[in-house]
Formats: sequence, structure tokens, C-alpha cells
Amino acid sequence: MTSEREQAVQAAIDRELRHVHLTYFADNQGRRAWRSSVWRLTETGWRMYFHQGTLAG
Repeated sequence: MTSEREQAVQAAIDRELRHVHLTYFADNQGRRAWRSSVWRLTETGWRMYFHQGTLAG
């Protein structure tokens, strides 16, 4: 388990609530990164289809 602190969270949800784009800033013991993921609602629940992390200074 990591001890990430989410400083900013934004979510963009489509009209039918089937896709979510989540972006946030994480700080894990001084290792800072912007993170982004795309989720889709399937018959079995939410599933992540894309994730990217970019180190921030």
C-alpha cells in the first residue's frame, strides 16, 4: 500500500455515466507525479482502460 496524497482531483463524466476521466496530483514520499486514467463501465463493473503518470519536478 502506498501513502499517496491526492492534492487535486478532477473527474469528467460523460452524459450516460459510462466513461470517467480522472486526473490527480500524487505525492508519494517526495516522488511527485500527475496521474491520469480512463475508466469504462462494463457489465461486470468499472474497468481501467488507460493510465499514465508523469513525474513532476
